[in-house]
Amino acid sequence: MHFLAATTPIYQFTKHPSRYILLAHFSNSFKNDDLNGIEEFSGYIPSFRVGVLSFSSLRQAKNIFIVTTTLVSRCAIKEGIDINKALALSDFYIRKLDTLDSEKEITNFSYSMIKEYTRLNK
Repeated sequence: MHFLAATTPIYQFTKHPSRYILLAHFSNSFKNDDLNGIEEFSGYIPSFRVGVLSFSSLRQAKNIFIVTTTLVSRCAIKEGIDINKALALSDFYIRKLDTLDSEKEITNFSYSMIKEYTRLNK
């Protein structure tokens, strides 16, 4: 049994869950086509506690997006999405990120990215 049951809400673990716990939750939700779990994961993206990767808040948001996209693409591959499709989609989203100019745009783009990977899983 997976250490993180699908019925366990993320917020029960910590105020700001670790990326590992969130990714495990996403992986479990992705595998089980649990859209509510995926939406819950998406809500935590802007508040990931990843340390300071940049002194610019916009660059920090972009770095978090890149990390998230990489982890989600690897999770998708693990769950059976074609490697070439998953990596091409990751490359597309990371390239498109360069055109975004606000943290709000990046947050919305994160939701779109996760929904697209979820769509590929069906």
